Parts: sequence; structure tokens; C-alpha cells
Amino acid sequence: MKRIRAITVAAILGAVVFNAVIWIANSLDAMPHRGAFLDYVDIAFGLLSFAEAILLAFVEHVIGFSDTGNRFMDLLVVGSVGAFIFAFITILWQFTIKRGHDHKRPVAS
Repeated sequence: MKRIRAITVAAILGAVVFNAVIWIANSLDAMPHRGAFLDYVDIAFGLLSFAEAILLAFVEHVIGFSDTGNRFMDLLVVGSVGAFIFAFITILWQFTIKRGHDHKRPVAS
């Protein structure tokens, strides 16, 4: 049960993180006056959202969505991809890497 909970939490976190990148990049673009630090942050989040846009275009092409300009659908697809990536990594961790370390180590006397 703990493993399923960890996978679910990771999937939710992945969807939130991937969508937050887009929302932060859009919010920074909408700000009229920024300091030098926020300009660098804007560039960083802009590059991340550009990478997500490439991933979004690929996934939408593979599953057959047309470019309708629907932001809700874009956020849904990006969130789903983020959830899948985070859940996949967590599944690998829970069932392959961590599985061998679940055994109790003997206590040295």
C-alpha cells in the first residue's frame, strides 16, 4: 500500500510541477517591470516551457490531437506527461532499486 501511495503522490507532483513551469513562465511574461534577477528567472522558465512545448507537440501528434489552441487541453496533456514521467521513475525506484534494499540489515554486535 505504501508503494501505491508513493506512486500516486509522485504522479500528482509531476502534474503540478510540469504545469507550474508553464504558469510561472506565463506570469513572468505578463509582468511589466522586473529586475535583473527576474529577467534571468524568466529566461530559465522560458527555456523549460519551450522544452515542454516541444514535448507537448510530439505527444499531441502521437495521440492525434490537432493544434486547436485550447490551453486547457495543453495543460491537461502536459500534466499527464509530467505525471507519467514522475510515476514511471517512482515505479522503477519502488519495484527495482528499493526492492533489494527492503531487507533488514543484520545488527552488528
